[in-house]
Amino acid sequence: MKKILAEVDRRSLFRYLGNAALCYPFMRTLFETEVFGANVSKRAVLYFFPSGIVAENFHPKTMGTGFDLPISTAPLKTVRDDIVMIKGLNYKTGHSHNEGTRYCLTGAPSGASLDIYLGEKFKSNVKIPVLRLGINSQLRGGYDSNVSFNATGAPSTIEDNPKKAFQALFGGSAYNLADTTLDPDKSLLDFCLDDIKSLQLRLGTIEKQKLGAHLDALRELERRIQVSQMPSTGGTGGGAAASCSKTVNFNGLQIPDNDNGNPADRAYYQAANFNNVFNIMNDIAVQAMACGQTNIVLIQAMHSIDDVFSMDFPGGPGIASAQHSASHHDYNPEKMLAFSKIQAYFMQQYAQLVSKMKGVSEGDKNLLYNSVAMAFSELGDPGAHLMDNVGLVFAGQAGGKIKTGQAIDATGKDQSNALVSVLQAMGLPDSTYGNGGSGPIPGLFV
Repeated sequence: MKKILAEVDRRSLFRYLGNAALCYPFMRTLFETEVFGANVSKRAVLYFFPSGIVAENFHPKTMGTGFDLPISTAPLKTVRDDIVMIKGLNYKTGHSHNEGTRYCLTGAPSGASLDIYLGEKFKSNVKIPVLRLGINSQLRGGYDSNVSFNATGAPSTIEDNPKKAFQALFGGSAYNLADTTLDPDKSLLDFCLDDIKSLQLRLGTIEKQKLGAHLDALRELERRIQVSQMPSTGGTGGGAAASCSKTVNFNGLQIPDNDNGNPADRAYYQAANFNNVFNIMNDIAVQAMACGQTNIVLIQAMHSIDDVFSMDFPGGPGIASAQHSASHHDYNPEKMLAFSKIQAYFMQQYAQLVSKMKGVSEGDKNLLYNSVAMAFSELGDPGAHLMDNVGLVFAGQAGGKIKTGQAIDATGKDQSNALVSVLQAMGLPDSTYGNGGSGPIPGLFV
């Protein structure tokens, strides 16, 4: 028996030593990263939904941890422990959609929007400083079609074409890795060249040499073994390889490579496909962050006065009215309820985005834990174009800084305080942004 145990110990020892030798350059890099205190990158997601809210159907009636979620925010129950409901915030601007879209990410009538500022601060080691995705956001065109502006007041480019967005991030066409067969004559290393090149950019000269020697050894090892199993393509566990699949399911949609913003070329944005395109854009956003392509994402769902089609589409809220038209409810109870159900659809999409972020593993945590997301609109009450008591929902813990699972009454604060909250959640020292009050929203941080 002792002989058998000794043999097992020796085998375990040799296996351990072999693995250690194989992984040494990577472990050395990881160890030095821990020593010097580097952390997983924080991310910020800014999620715009159009045309404001009906306050009594959006905001909880109770604050603190025992908050309720009425009609418009009921879909957030699935992520209740990962969100913060904010009540009572105001916009210090005029009373129109245009002024609201200009203000919601700037906290002022002019100036650079928050995504621009964050993109500049967190652009190191990413391919795209800010990923701006739109879901039918540009069909109207003009001043009120964007919520992102540079310092000179020019609107930013927002990509409505999911195929172009995917290609800009990863190149080539979207595909399903699970349906791809490896070429037995091709090295596995060839399938992860982008990741290898990204790692090389982070290493010094000596470590680059070590990595090169290690990769040569791996190629030699590959000649001696047969690859018989595909890697995982997603899910909630397993680290970076499982989390970053660089794949998106386009559900068979015929999306042109370049539609040039021409509505005639956007058959994929007909009502029948709207929900599918929304889901695809959410997936692209999550994959972009999971694969380290960007740290900042702006998702603009439609635009402030979108009346392109009825909201009665597959997977939608089932309301036979266009979004903007429904927002002018004239305080009729039935119309207010219909509009509230439309806003529930946008909260459902936000909940799905949050859930997908939570499903991406990052060590013993996940992408959502290391991120801050903010859902917002350009109005408070659309019935009279009011700018008080706007709808705002934070999600994610920003690496443990945000106390989620609560509702906060922020009466007396304004959108500038919300923008500062995002900045400080990302680890920046800013105490003001725009022309409003200073400091973050009280009670938001741990």
